[in-house]
Amino acid sequence: MSSVILRINTNFIIDGCIRPHLDFIRDHANAIMKASPVEYVRDAQLRGGLFDPKETNGAVSSVYTEFFVDHAEPLQALESVRKCMEWPLGDLLEGYEFLCILNRPKESTPPSASLLELDTTQ
Repeated sequence: MSSVILRINTNFIIDGCIRPHLDFIRDHANAIMKASPVEYVRDAQLRGGLFDPKETNGAVSSVYTEFFVDHAEPLQALESVRKCMEWPLGDLLEGYEFLCILNRPKESTPPSASLLELDTTQ
């Protein structure tokens, strides 16, 4: 099982739930993934309707990592999230991981708070 810790600007939290901007994810996902120092992240394939409108498997914003792990715990957590909002990232398929990228104003969090910085102002 893997864990992810996110530092989130409160501007992304509405009614107690995080609302990622799908356009931002689509526009920056490839560059962020390719800039990762982690090989399996760099090599993961972007998947879902956000990246390929022809994809109809239920994924919206995911990466295919070929890590086949027990999704019971994440799916249980996702069920709770879906009670307070429409989940924008789609279904969690076998061998996939969700891809959620949150934009934050540069002045909102010190640079040391993030492991990977991408200049999106260009």
